[in-house]
Amino acid sequence: RSTGSEMLAYSAIGQVGYVLVAIGVGGPVGLAAAVAYTIVNAANKTLLFLTTQQRGVVIGGLFALGALSIAGVPPAVGFVGKLEVFRAVIGDPLVVMILLLGSLLSFVYAFQIYQFEHWRPDPTPAPRRDAWRSRIVPMALGGLILALGVWPEPLLALSDAAARALPGAAR
Repeated sequence: RSTGSEMLAYSAIGQVGYVLVAIGVGGPVGLAAAVAYTIVNAANKTLLFLTTQQRGVVIGGLFALGALSIAGVPPAVGFVGKLEVFRAVIGDPLVVMILLLGSLLSFVYAFQIYQFEHWRPDPTPAPRRDAWRSRIVPMALGGLILALGVWPEPLLALSDAAARALPGAAR
């Protein structure tokens, strides 16, 4: 049976599909969507990997936030990232449907990992000494994921600027 970390690593391949679709669309909108989704997915996956091997209410909540963000549920920034990719492909209903199906599957696998990692008894409880130190980075990242979901303008401005600098943006 796969561990949560292995499942997250495999799922990264599927998440890259969103970036490739946006790059395939090209132009300023597609490339900006690809940049935004890359940044969003990096934050989401980092949060999920950091919280996979830990336990506790706070860590479980942070993992759930990362899972909801990957699925594209507001107010997490994953919603903004997926919205940008959908905006890039809105003229092709088949691609939109495939991306919606991918979002649904992301939701399912992320919460299977959540159930496996955070709801089952821990067979080897780790010592609780200095547990707060291992939570600082995930908590900061969770705050960033929420903040950019509520106020995405800095992310969108950055992705637009990066897309304009890429070759092929002026199609």
